[in-house]
Amino acid sequence: KDVRYCPDAGSFGAYRIYGEVVPLEEFKAAVEEEVSTNDQIDHVMFNIHGWSVDPEASFMMGHLFMEEHAETTGYLWIPVSWRSEWARPFVDYDIDRNTHAIEAGKTFAASLDAFKLSVPTSLMAHSMGNWVTRVIAQNAVEPEIVFENVFMVAADARMDMFSTDFNPAAPQATKTQGKADQAEVHLGIPEDELRENGGYAITQIANHVHVLWNIFPEDELRENGGYAITQIANHVHVLWNIWDPALHFRELFQVGFGDNVRKALGKFGHQSEELTDLSYFQERVTYHDFSFEGFDHNYHLNQDSINVYAEFKSSRKTASTTGGFNMLRAKAHVN
Repeated sequence: KDVRYCPDAGSFGAYRIYGEVVPLEEFKAAVEEEVSTNDQIDHVMFNIHGWSVDPEASFMMGHLFMEEHAETTGYLWIPVSWRSEWARPFVDYDIDRNTHAIEAGKTFAASLDAFKLSVPTSLMAHSMGNWVTRVIAQNAVEPEIVFENVFMVAADARMDMFSTDFNPAAPQATKTQGKADQAEVHLGIPEDELRENGGYAITQIANHVHVLWNIFPEDELRENGGYAITQIANHVHVLWNIWDPALHFRELFQVGFGDNVRKALGKFGHQSEELTDLSYFQERVTYHDFSFEGFDHNYHLNQDSINVYAEFKSSRKTASTTGGFNMLRAKAHVN
């Protein structure tokens, strides 16, 4: 509590963020009191930032949101920082994704109770923060619904997050007929890709074949990631942009296990939608097409995104107004 930001704390852009560490229950009581006594606030929004975001940027993001949007949205914004090697932005992506993000997710999972409040609470995860969120969900010892909504924005996460094949633990009895066929057509798999004996043909022109492949952490290949997220949130909103340049960069690293892993949910939301063929997920996941943002990855605090957070604040409203599974073209510009 009593968090203070000092922007001029020495040379080379040094800064300091001060605050008093308090017990968990005191923190939760303070948050609940703020929501209960502040007429402008009626909902908590935790934010898990993406890759290479230092504490200053995370803090300032929350500060600016509260200055500009708290009154119009009713959200109390609480940044959730996790450690990454932000000093080496062009070197550490794979290191952060395969080590620090996983460590952060498991740490937060062990303290899931910190997010459980007596007032309405949601979570917005941006970029790699969605990977952290998935790790939280899959490592929660006793998962329970703690969030009204999880907003997955520009998600640096596998494209098939809510697919049937990736989530065998999800209720399977009500699969929508025809979605799998639509997905195959949409993905446009060429006939040559499906032709058999490719490996044998290669050995007919070479004495030996050496295969170099990227070693994925077990957490990345662990099934039921999407199902786990729906076990801690009433509803999930996926905000995606086909032109997202940062998620194109991700594809250079996430190789070796096929397009469903390599492609990002935050870029290929239309293909993810085609794979979301269980009514279980259709009732709990809404896709929002933000491709109108153009070549942008950091649109999580753009006005159109904030409009989505405000409009769908209540997961009950989401279910009743959208039917859950819809591709929404988010054009809610402010006049």
